[in-house]
Amino acid sequence: MSLRLRLALGFLGLGLLGLGLSLGLPGQLAREARLVQILHPYEPETAALLGEIGIPVGSPQLVILRDENAFLPGKTESGAALVDAGYLKEHKLYPLQLKTVRFVAFPAQILFGLLTLVSGWTAWRSRKTRTLETSGPFSEPNTMTIL
Repeated sequence: MSLRLRLALGFLGLGLLGLGLSLGLPGQLAREARLVQILHPYEPETAALLGEIGIPVGSPQLVILRDENAFLPGKTESGAALVDAGYLKEHKLYPLQLKTVRFVAFPAQILFGLLTLVSGWTAWRSRKTRTLETSGPFSEPNTMTIL
C-alpha cells in the first residue's frame, strides 16, 4: 500500500469521524440546554425590601450548564431558570450557549464533509492498478490497465 493511499485513508477516517461528531453532538447538547437568566442576587434583606431576587445580566439564553448548585430557586416570568452569577465566577464555570454550538457546528460539517470527499476521491484514485504489456510480432508494445 502506497504512502499516498495510507494518508488518504487516514484523512478519510478523520473526515468521517469529524462529520459524525459535528452532526450528532449539537443535537445531544441541545437536549441538555436550558433557558436561563443569569443574575447577581441581592442579599435576603434587600431582596425582601425591593421585591426582586437580583439584578439580571443580559437576557435569558439557552445554555448548557451541568452544575445544579449554580441554579437558584424560582423562575422568571418567561419561565427561565435563575442562575447565580457569583457562583459561576467563584467556581470558574462558563456556561456554553447553544447558539455558539450551532455556530461552530455548521462550518465544521462543511469542512469535514469536504475532507471526506477529497480524501475519498484521492484514495479511489490511489488504489493499486495492474498493467499488462502486450505485443504482437507485427505491432508496437501496448500497455493496458486492469483495475
